[in-house]
Amino acid sequence: MGENDGHHPRVGLVNADDIGLPDVPGVELPTVDEHYYTLDDDDAGECRGIYQRELDESYVDNHIDSMRILLPDLWSNIDDQTLYLTYSNGLAYEVQLGHIDFHGGAMASRYHKSGGLIFPTDEHGSQYLLNATNTSSVRGTAMATEFGDIEWVYYNVSGASLKDAAEAISDLPEAGSAEWYPHYDYEADGHGVVTSATVTVGWRITLPHWDGYSSAVPAEQGEWDRFLAVLEAHERGHLDLAEQYLRDIDQQMVGHSARRAKQAFEHVVHEIQAASDAYDHGNDHGRNEGTIIDLDVCPVY
Repeated sequence: MGENDGHHPRVGLVNADDIGLPDVPGVELPTVDEHYYTLDDDDAGECRGIYQRELDESYVDNHIDSMRILLPDLWSNIDDQTLYLTYSNGLAYEVQLGHIDFHGGAMASRYHKSGGLIFPTDEHGSQYLLNATNTSSVRGTAMATEFGDIEWVYYNVSGASLKDAAEAISDLPEAGSAEWYPHYDYEADGHGVVTSATVTVGWRITLPHWDGYSSAVPAEQGEWDRFLAVLEAHERGHLDLAEQYLRDIDQQMVGHSARRAKQAFEHVVHEIQAASDAYDHGNDHGRNEGTIIDLDVCPVY
């Protein structure tokens, strides 16, 4: 037999019983034992041929361990959303939904290799072919971010009058505070890749309690109520910011190593603090929103 020139199917010898024929001792039958396909190899920067045996040994779409899609904004283009794939060899891949033909079958004649992964594509190499036929091992990925109830904490402010209470608060670094306590747990596969993550977030808001409120005149009570409501709204603003950053953090952790998942988590926590500081800077710690007690409403002391 001539040597394989790299452009034709390999020819080999097999036993008769391997292909369902009666076994004749000492006789081997020549047969074409694999097919040859076109491969667009981004990793090597070339277009080349690939044998069936290479596809069988590689991680094509039937080796997908999990796939997930971040819920898109209702106003966004669904084709621009990203599908995240995690493979049973630990590799992960991202591809836009617009580049996938979910009606494609398993009998592709062209393949695409990128990041060590091989995908079946259409004949032009422009769309991946993924569907239930060739993604039999796909399973859901458990992800969740759970937000707890706010813990309300009150510190005492003494004063016979609203002016006394205002002066006591002015001596403090902050009239109120907002705190968040994110924590995560995860599960990983045998390759150390995070397959599920659960993030739990605890909240706390601390506000002043004026012990002279019940004996104050209505005007002072009204101003205290207004001040306290604005202060609470300001502190809730901190928590709203934190929630925006933490809402999808679990989804950013899945598909990565435990170390990278931890880095992603810590990066988001750092971003929250930066955003919270910017929020305070932008409204002068709530003063621009009205977290200053107006003593002009009070009787002349």
